[in-house]
Amino acid sequence: MKKILFTFAVLGIIFTMSNCETDNNMNLSFLSDAHDSGTVPGIISFNSGDTITIPESDLVKDGYSLRWQLGDELYKAGDKITLNDNTVLTAVWAERLYRVTYDGKGQYPDYIPVDDNLYASGDKIRVKWNPILAGSGFYAWRTDLQLENIINVEGKRDTDYLLGYDSSIIIPERDIVLTAFYLSELY
Repeated sequence: MKKILFTFAVLGIIFTMSNCETDNNMNLSFLSDAHDSGTVPGIISFNSGDTITIPESDLVKDGYSLRWQLGDELYKAGDKITLNDNTVLTAVWAERLYRVTYDGKGQYPDYIPVDDNLYASGDKIRVKWNPILAGSGFYAWRTDLQLENIINVEGKRDTDYLLGYDSSIIIPERDIVLTAFYLSELY
């Protein structure tokens, strides 16, 4: 039933767009049938050769990010696209991915871990560290999620993650920053 409705919606858009071509006026339409909430952006009229900015949208699908597809290209809100014909952009939902960043507070920049990976919410990752930091006055990584959670090199409490051992974090639904905490900050 959804496929039939989807097909009629596409045909309706194409029919409407084909009847609107006067004086070089074209239409950009948006199509989404898999969102949880929100409204599909309205039709944007333009002249052939115009550059259009992809509008913001309140479309939501839990756990996913919205992109608009035209052929093999994906666009997000704010991207610009030059169009010459009537065009339909179709919603594509990509799983949201998050970054883990290590902040050494400007100290020991050559030894602060770098994590170029992207993670999905719920992924369990091992905390990175460099053993040279252990002798530098470095005490722990603190998450920006809960400052009382200390990822340290000394003892383990219920809220500690030991570096270099089985230290892991569950990725929340956002980027996280691990900030260095030095022994000098304890006193």
